[in-house]
Amino acid sequence: MPTPKLYHVPQTRSTRPLILYYELKELYGDRIPDLDVVTIPQEQFRSADRPAILLELNPNGKVPVMTHGDIVMFEGCAMCLYLLDLFDEDSLLAPADDAKFRAMLYQFSVYTPGTLDNLTALSSPIQRVFPKDNPKPLTDPDIMAMNKEAWIKIAEPYLSSILGDRDFFYGDSFTALDVIVGFFLIGLQFKRSDWMAPYPKLSAYVNKLKQRPMFRKAFDLDY
Repeated sequence: MPTPKLYHVPQTRSTRPLILYYELKELYGDRIPDLDVVTIPQEQFRSADRPAILLELNPNGKVPVMTHGDIVMFEGCAMCLYLLDLFDEDSLLAPADDAKFRAMLYQFSVYTPGTLDNLTALSSPIQRVFPKDNPKPLTDPDIMAMNKEAWIKIAEPYLSSILGDRDFFYGDSFTALDVIVGFFLIGLQFKRSDWMAPYPKLSAYVNKLKQRPMFRKAFDLDY
């Protein structure tokens, strides 16, 4: 089997499939191959000197990018689903016979990157064709204020209603859903700590995830 390769910029969306791979590797050990991680520094990624391979493999010119033999992927949650299909043979992170779980996994694999991640995004694929004097970048105060309102009125109540009083996003044990949603919430705490502060249950959930060794390794939290 060819070795998967992930092009990764620390603290970006490429961290999500990296977490999942580390969690799978922790569970399955030598039953799955090591991941070849190509780390690109933030300062290089944000400059005109970004690696040409990103533009060759990803129409958005961004990370994540993952190759596996002749397979090329550039959506992080799609990578997570692919990795689960390929390597979670014992259904340890994604119960194969639980239809409700599978429905939630598929839904959040679309909803989280398509809606939630963009509440705090600093860049967008369409920025490749924005004029340089674009009057409303994603860092515009009005846009950030609207995103915060969407978090307070819509996203946070929805996520909190699903989490409830549990320690994990589904059932009584850690699953791939905690990677899909947990990555967003950890990023939100990093970028907008004031958005999380009023919600102790979500904050406690995030803090527990941040103590997991594979999350710490992926986020490089003094690992």
